[in-house]
Amino acid sequence: MSRFIICGPLLGSIHSFTFASFTLFFRLCQFSGRQIALFGHYVYRTVKTSEKGKVSFTPVLSAEQLAELESDPDFIRIISGSRQRPRYEIASEFTGHQTDEWHIIALDKIVVHSHITLTRWPEETAFMEITLPYASGVMESATFGDTELQYDDITKGKYKLELPQDWISLAEKKIEIVWTLPLETLEKVDLDYQTVLRSLISVYSYSLTTVLEADNGFEYTKDPSKQEFVPFTWNSHKANRDFGSCGLTIQKVEID
Repeated sequence: MSRFIICGPLLGSIHSFTFASFTLFFRLCQFSGRQIALFGHYVYRTVKTSEKGKVSFTPVLSAEQLAELESDPDFIRIISGSRQRPRYEIASEFTGHQTDEWHIIALDKIVVHSHITLTRWPEETAFMEITLPYASGVMESATFGDTELQYDDITKGKYKLELPQDWISLAEKKIEIVWTLPLETLEKVDLDYQTVLRSLISVYSYSLTTVLEADNGFEYTKDPSKQEFVPFTWNSHKANRDFGSCGLTIQKVEID
């Protein structure tokens, strides 16, 4: 008995179907207007349904690309079209959660790793804008999962990221932004360095972790034996970008 594999965001998992159940699924796809793709000798997607119910197909993958996908000739693989997004995911702007790691390195420089997990986003967009807390900050890299992102410098401290084509369909929407900042940019308060607390996008939670790299000339004021500590955390049911300010709780190591 011939069987089919159906997978993709429409179903959320992989299932196996007989020919009869595939036919029913195919008709449901036609009725709902969803697109499907057939992984056989070619890959197609539905593009038009005539008044008599006849469906036209257009190839969307080359033979070379298809060869990489075909591992079992006894199966026809079917990928459903994009799932309909729940209303709670749709928003006028990108929102999520952010955790920052501020690495204090030698030469009085800070390398920040900002980790963003998206939870809501505009319905259709290929770009995402971020704003660093300081105009003097310089973005070094951006990745979406394992994909390196291209980006443009809009103004000082503000960047426009080009998102992957399939980012909406990814289960985890995690972005890492690496940016740098001169330590002298921060306000000096007594022996500590004060930083503004501002996320790159609107978020529901935010945390800042200070990481002291080896031989950087600084120490944790509360416990010099520690190399990593969390001076600030915040969370709320309402998204925000500004959280005031706090000290990094570091000071220059005194040399006898």
